[in-house]
Amino acid sequence: MKRLRLRRLAATSVLVLIGAGYALAYPESARQQFESANQLYESGDYAKAAEQYRSLSESYSEEGVFFYNLGNSLFRTGKTGEAILAYERARAASPRDPDIRFNLTYTKSLLEYHIDDKRNWYLKVLEDLLNFATRRELFLLVLVLYFIFASAWALKIYFKPGLPWGWRRKTLVYLMLFSLSVFGAKHVQTDIFCGAIVTTDETQGRYGPSMDDRAAFKLGEGLKVYVIARRHGWSRVMLTNGETGWVPSSDITEILGTGTA
Repeated sequence: MKRLRLRRLAATSVLVLIGAGYALAYPESARQQFESANQLYESGDYAKAAEQYRSLSESYSEEGVFFYNLGNSLFRTGKTGEAILAYERARAASPRDPDIRFNLTYTKSLLEYHIDDKRNWYLKVLEDLLNFATRRELFLLVLVLYFIFASAWALKIYFKPGLPWGWRRKTLVYLMLFSLSVFGAKHVQTDIFCGAIVTTDETQGRYGPSMDDRAAFKLGEGLKVYVIARRHGWSRVMLTNGETGWVPSSDITEILGTGTA
């Protein structure tokens, strides 16, 4: 696994360029804890390193670097499902990072269980598009386009109230509507069809939210499912092959359960 390497915090000079707000996000205590975790990892104490990275990721859930290193540590300890969960959270925070994507793809390739993706091609393309940006980035895009649109509208009314809309303004409207649609789809992806990872060795999807209900399918550690409903300690999940069933909520962990993205 050639890219299973540590990530370090950016240099101080970069922090200065980004601004004081970013620097405040990493107090000296967090930097020391991060370096301590790196030393534990490099010395081969992956379990203790994972504890440190997990603590940092819980405190700074919007930073992919902590989830990435947590995933590496968990992978080294043989906790494949939790490693995939950490990589998924790292990708949610830093969606265009090639190392995160590589490690996630590689770790998934080692799973014993696999589910055929029978979704339509356009749903797969849409998911890839949505995974390319965070919800915050899409919100800022909508906000910027709306500001430009409102400014153009106000200038037109004030200076040239009778001038018809040209192609530039129409293009801006189309872009804003498109970005709103993508943002809405991102909301559906993160808040309605919530991605989750199986974090137990094995679990079964059942036709109802009870152990008395008949088993519909079997799921192995590390598989990704989509939570579409919850009821009294059970989660109804959908698979990429179209099957649905109920699994104990304790057997899966939602990717955005820590508030990432």
